[in-house]
Amino acid sequence: IVSEIENSEYEIFPLECKSGASVPIALPPPSLKLSDSVFAFSLHKAGSVLFDNVLRDLAKAADVPAISLDEKCFYAGVYIADLVPASVVSLLSRKGYLFHGFRGVHGPMRGVDLKSKRTVVLVRDPRDVLTSYYFSMKFSHVVPEKGDTRSDLLSRRDQAGAVAIDEFVLSPTVEFMHYNFSQLMALEGPNTKVFRYEDIIFDKERWVVEIAEWLELPVSRDVAVEIARRHDLRPSTENPQNH
Repeated sequence: IVSEIENSEYEIFPLECKSGASVPIALPPPSLKLSDSVFAFSLHKAGSVLFDNVLRDLAKAADVPAISLDEKCFYAGVYIADLVPASVVSLLSRKGYLFHGFRGVHGPMRGVDLKSKRTVVLVRDPRDVLTSYYFSMKFSHVVPEKGDTRSDLLSRRDQAGAVAIDEFVLSPTVEFMHYNFSQLMALEGPNTKVFRYEDIIFDKERWVVEIAEWLELPVSRDVAVEIARRHDLRPSTENPQNH
């Protein structure tokens, strides 16, 4: 992030927080290969890290700048819900970017006409999402170094370590995940393509090709297939401490 901010070709966009602070977003020049910006959404523990990595590689191959607002805010210790809506709308209304990494349709984003944008969504069986989230919270989820996000995640880790999975997945702690799922489903429309984790996890080549085609990223089929193969990693056994 520091190297991005120091890059003189990048514009520094100060994403405003309701607290009065700001999160600096380093914006490379927009791509002229896109008529508008395109978007990608997923859920926590729905293959979202894999999804982000594939999208970054596709964007790089297409020479389209990819911006993950969730990631920038996470490491700054800030929730997107705590951002000033006008600031978020101003950023996401810019053309020529792939905006990805979203784990839901956050409140400050609702001023953006997302249904008019080319969008891909990755979802997963909610039962598997909640199971993976429990083990992730208990053992392995990354915690930022500062901010409200850090204290909140540490609290969730304590809770996951203190109760059984059945109690955890029925607790108010995970209510936001049910809400995020319903919000993603509300994006369905002619400009949105929804993928199911269960359908793509063993057929990544088709999936990556379809992502590139749907988002109209100028990437050849051969390049998309090579990216899919690069990310076609499958664990040989289940590991509860690595979710």
